[in-house]
Amino acid sequence: MEIPNQVTNKEQNNSQDLNNFFIEVKTLVDDLIIKSIPIDTPEKLANAMQYMFKAKAKRFRAALAIAVADSLKLNSTERKALNAVIVAIEVMHTYSLIHDDLPCMDDDDYRRGQLSCHKKFDEATAILAADAMHALSFELLTNFVWENPTNQLKAVNIFAKSVGPSGMVAGQILDIENSNIDINNASFSESKLKNIHSKKTGALISASMQLAALCKKNIDEETINLLARLGEILGLSFQIMDDLLDEIGSFEKLGKEPGSDKSGKKYTYVNLLGVSAAKDKLAILLKEYKTLLNKSVLSNKTLLQLGDFIINRAS
Repeated sequence: MEIPNQVTNKEQNNSQDLNNFFIEVKTLVDDLIIKSIPIDTPEKLANAMQYMFKAKAKRFRAALAIAVADSLKLNSTERKALNAVIVAIEVMHTYSLIHDDLPCMDDDDYRRGQLSCHKKFDEATAILAADAMHALSFELLTNFVWENPTNQLKAVNIFAKSVGPSGMVAGQILDIENSNIDINNASFSESKLKNIHSKKTGALISASMQLAALCKKNIDEETINLLARLGEILGLSFQIMDDLLDEIGSFEKLGKEPGSDKSGKKYTYVNLLGVSAAKDKLAILLKEYKTLLNKSVLSNKTLLQLGDFIINRAS
């Protein structure tokens, strides 16, 4: 199956272009991610994995990767590697959501408009389904040798770092350590909050963009470094918007109950800066993202629109 082409119909407005792009990405990923479950997976485990994979999802990380691939004009062989990348990323992201919802973590009953995995099944099944997804994502990245094996090795390394003890897991433990606190009296800095968000959310988003580029046989280090920075900006922006949506969003839009940050007494950009200043911070980050992107060879319409999507999304 081929990666969807970049939307180019100039007669449609930007919002519709991006919506069509997301539909194409979602259709592709939703098909490939179900097929990624090994056929010998025990029935209960497979059911839990399918349940989470079939939930309503934006597939934002996969969309970013595909937009990067479109910009770099990957060939058909390189796009085979890209297929593996986008599924691995979304599998890993789903694992993180299952863990995030557990009673010992954020204790959320709903995710993506349906019962959380541990509520639909049980805690043990949810944990094991997430464990299976974590391992499966690496299996997907190494099922075949890429056109440039050195790039493949680097991609696996970046991916592992983005979700491990210096990436997503680090962000999660720091987030837990800074929960159930007296928000009004505790001392907390923006730099500390940025560190948590950059690890918990930003690292995998940044990896998504870098891995897409590493699918290209002759990619240069400068482009990888630029994508790492662009991903960091988008990752922080995404989490700030999550903070805002937790404050002003609704269950109908979010697919889960808003206000969990307040009830969990967590530090967020909204708690730290207020709604207005958090929005201002988002605008500054988006401007930096667009400036860097426009100065590079990577600039394309979809990558620019994905930046706007972050601040305009309702879920």
